[in-house]
Amino acid sequence: MHRLDPGIIPFAGHECQIHVSGGEFNVAANLSDCFGMRTAIATAMSSYPIGDLIAERVKAMGVKPYYKHFKHDGVTGPNMPLFTAIADTG
Repeated sequence: MHRLDPGIIPFAGHECQIHVSGGEFNVAANLSDCFGMRTAIATAMSSYPIGDLIAERVKAMGVKPYYKHFKHDGVTGPNMPLFTAIADTG
């Protein structure tokens, strides 16, 4: 899963940061990073640029991945889940 972060004022600028996220990944990454534990995740992975970004971040956090790869058809997917964080400004 990945999250778009549009900043303090949603989509006021022309950029968004992409963060890898998701319950299982967050737990595994934090156990690996904070406590030096060996962790792993097993999940589906789509073969396209967002999938590549997610795979790179999983590896960078020291989490061992076990993927079931699915070929992206270039149009309709399968796609990795996405959610957008909107800051509460008031």
